[in-house]
Amino acid sequence: MLDTLIRITFNVFLFLLPLFTLPIDTSGIESDKQILLIIFSLLLLLFAACTLIFAKKITWTRTPLDLPFAALATIYLVSGVTSQNRIGAFTSPSGATTFLFLVLLYYTLTHIIASGKWTIRSLKSLFISSSLLSLIILLASFSPYVTNYLGFGGNSISIAIFLLAVSTLLGSRFFFQYMIPGIKGPTGIMFALTALAALVLTFHLFTDRRPVFLPFSFGWTIIMEMGKNIQTFLLGVGPGNFLFAYLAGKPASLNATPLWNILFTSSTSFVLTIATEVGFLGFLAFVFLTRNVIRSLYMIPGINGKKYINIFHHKGANRAYILPLIILFLSLYFFSSSLLTLILLVILLAFAMPKEELHYTIPGIRYTIPGIKGPKFRESLIIFPILFIVFLLYFAFRMYFANVFYRQALLPYGTGQANVLRAFTLSEKAISLNPYMD
Repeated sequence: MLDTLIRITFNVFLFLLPLFTLPIDTSGIESDKQILLIIFSLLLLLFAACTLIFAKKITWTRTPLDLPFAALATIYLVSGVTSQNRIGAFTSPSGATTFLFLVLLYYTLTHIIASGKWTIRSLKSLFISSSLLSLIILLASFSPYVTNYLGFGGNSISIAIFLLAVSTLLGSRFFFQYMIPGIKGPTGIMFALTALAALVLTFHLFTDRRPVFLPFSFGWTIIMEMGKNIQTFLLGVGPGNFLFAYLAGKPASLNATPLWNILFTSSTSFVLTIATEVGFLGFLAFVFLTRNVIRSLYMIPGINGKKYINIFHHKGANRAYILPLIILFLSLYFFSSSLLTLILLVILLAFAMPKEELHYTIPGIRYTIPGIKGPKFRESLIIFPILFIVFLLYFAFRMYFANVFYRQALLPYGTGQANVLRAFTLSEKAISLNPYMD
């Protein structure tokens, strides 16, 4: 029952993820994807915790990325706490809270995947949803609406990278499974749709919708300026606070370029943004993560001296993850990123990494209150984190609906006093649901 519930929750999450890039009310806004991540990460964690009660044992799934992710999460947390703008460091869609939930999603998925023997077929809802998004993009490309769509959300290049990664995942999986001709049936159609949509977006990004990036030389100069202070050198200016570093460290020569009036909220690439926002320690932790991913794709000594299977020579479906992971990691080193590609990267890493399950059974010690027979210690122990997860879920849903009401209040509806009254009513609902965030 719980396994079915977990699979349904995960499939709903995968199905909604690509659709949250569509310009429908608020779904193109990064904060919506942030709340989507928080809600479904907590739901999956809640159901995974419930399985521990019925299994009557604690299971920890170890992977080669446990330490790098833990190091990155710790550095993000410390950087956010020491930042001058702590509220922005934790509430921003690119802030510490978002990254902590990305790490939580990775740990939860590795546990679920290892215990449930999931395969690449579990990503079917992601393929279907991505194909639907691709179809919408292709249909829009034949009308003037494409101009508005490509600029919506401010990071169309991430959508192109996302669809390219999904299309290579579809193509790679069936190439390795069936070799040539490989692509068959509905999967061939989904591969064609996602690949063609990625090419269409790439064409527009190179022609009429070219994105504006902060030049590498200016991004590097900003890092050097932040490095003059030992705290900002090691821990950066705080997650999601790149704008502060940009305003404080941009070179004067930038004012002589066409970019003089643009306020950049991220550096040239995701890696340079990490080095600026989270400091040199965050940059090293991300390089450590990349190195462990590369090593995990080969037969090398692993946990407890065991050797993992070399997926280049193994006939399993893990080989299908190689090209998508290469695309996603290269995009992080050369382009700015968004939550869409980061969430996809975490999901693919959770599926691709080798895993080892460790089991520990908590002794079933009973405690008693005079006249009352108490439950077993192991059952009562797990109740507290479950209650805490439910508590977090309650506020996550409040955040989401507050964001929906607030964004709807900004949309024009009618004219005159009716529009003002509607905006006031929706803003009042948003504030009552979540009075702590803008």
